[in-house]
Amino acid sequence: MIRSMLLLLLLAGCAANKVHVFNNSLTESELRALTGDIAGLGLSPQLRDLEVPVGITHPTIVMPRVVRDQATIHALEDVLQRHGLTDVHVESHSVHNHSYTDDNIGLYLTSREIATRRQAEVRSVDLNIEKLARVYMSECESIDAELSLSANGLAMLEIYEWDDAAGSDTSVFLAGNWQTEGTQLSVAFDHGDSLTFTIAESQTRTTQGDTRGIDLLRTSAASGQAYSRCNFRYIEQVL
Repeated sequence: MIRSMLLLLLLAGCAANKVHVFNNSLTESELRALTGDIAGLGLSPQLRDLEVPVGITHPTIVMPRVVRDQATIHALEDVLQRHGLTDVHVESHSVHNHSYTDDNIGLYLTSREIATRRQAEVRSVDLNIEKLARVYMSECESIDAELSLSANGLAMLEIYEWDDAAGSDTSVFLAGNWQTEGTQLSVAFDHGDSLTFTIAESQTRTTQGDTRGIDLLRTSAASGQAYSRCNFRYIEQVL
């Protein structure tokens, strides 16, 4: 008898009644109406700020392993269809589609159009990062410096300064992060300073061959440091 009661309690504790909602297609009012109807099923919808994974291209219900009552999933499908969300997909939980948790139902609200646009944006950003992740030489009168941009978003500015006592150059390193938006590239240093550049590309033909360049043209800076008055350039030989 006691064993039977414990088994019932265990099953009750495993029932998934929370629905984690990830939305990038519905307006605020549409989402409020939908979650109200989901709550009417006896479920507890909870909005999450995480992005819908790029690989999900339809309205999708992710069914965790603890769900035993398929009627709950079918009722959730009916609610989505009443709200105009057709072609609803139902998938079993995996780390690829619902890594936030495997104890609750996942509901991803998206469309093929939105998913296709996001995939294109992600590819564009990746290509841009790969192209811009270079070491740039300073072009200014006051200092010599190198700006290194890594593909992981890290930035390092190395400033060469003459040390009279040592009779040689010494280096000062400023670390930070970089990102792009359109034709603008910004660098935020860990010590609080920042730089903003306009990205310009060029190709030049010389007697030694063609060269391709990427120019970072300074547009603004948060301080009056000497490096904030510099443009930076990367040049490579075109084969």
